[in-house]
Amino acid sequence: MPAPNWQISVHVGVFQAILSSSWRLQKILRLLDLRVPSDPKHVQKKTKKVVDTPLHLWNSFATHGNIQIQNNMRTKTLLAAAAMLAAGFASSMAQSNVYSLNVVGYVNYTFVGGGLFTATANPLNTSSNTLAGIFGTGSPLTGLPAGSQVQKWDYTLQDFVPYTKTPVGSGWGANAAVPIVPGQAVFVKITGASYTNTYVGEVLQGNLTNATLANFNFIGNLVPDSGTATQVGLVPAAGAQVQKWSTSLQDFVLSSKTPIGWSGAGEPSFAPGDGFFLKNNAAYNWVRNFTVQ
Repeated sequence: MPAPNWQISVHVGVFQAILSSSWRLQKILRLLDLRVPSDPKHVQKKTKKVVDTPLHLWNSFATHGNIQIQNNMRTKTLLAAAAMLAAGFASSMAQSNVYSLNVVGYVNYTFVGGGLFTATANPLNTSSNTLAGIFGTGSPLTGLPAGSQVQKWDYTLQDFVPYTKTPVGSGWGANAAVPIVPGQAVFVKITGASYTNTYVGEVLQGNLTNATLANFNFIGNLVPDSGTATQVGLVPAAGAQVQKWSTSLQDFVLSSKTPIGWSGAGEPSFAPGDGFFLKNNAAYNWVRNFTVQ
């Protein structure tokens, strides 16, 4: 399967309480011709990813270019200067400063064409985790080409429910708001040429849980990192199965969890955006502790 790549940038909101409440500081900054963005989305800093132990990020340098991180040194200098200016007459507000850290980015993932199927999972969180929000609208046509089919797994039915995109309106009719949340997998069928889908959104952080039940669950990683099942924290009970879809074979490849490891195809590995079946004998919580520092 073509290798996904992903890019991140870090949005930092600092000193907002001080900056918004001090007209003196605003005046000084205007005199210095320093423009402080009111929206912290314009502030970026170099980042280092830390995820569980050890860290394994997808390296797609050979095919797509490595992870790209932008660094705005002028903005960082400006924030530092603003902090020092504010300290002289706003120290009483120091306890109320708010520091926020959000990571946004994208994952490119190729869906094979020719009427073949690709298993994929949404690896990023957006403001609209729906069919139309993730895979685009019909008019204007965005995202998946018209005629594409998305098949979502219904756990209760233990079967797939298909949705076909049209070039009209939302593209999905009354099903436009069907949820496609992070960590939830679907099948995508492209009738024409292969299509590179771009997932865009926020990287989830903190203690994350993808709750699965007994029987078949069609799932994916909640965050866009890569590695073996052990490296991404997927350690189900003995007797569980991971069934990964092979786009070349158009069939599942089976790995079974044993008390000492994995049998069948061996320990599975995952790339950002991969979807797969996890079959449990009992409920299992796939827990991640994922942070960006």
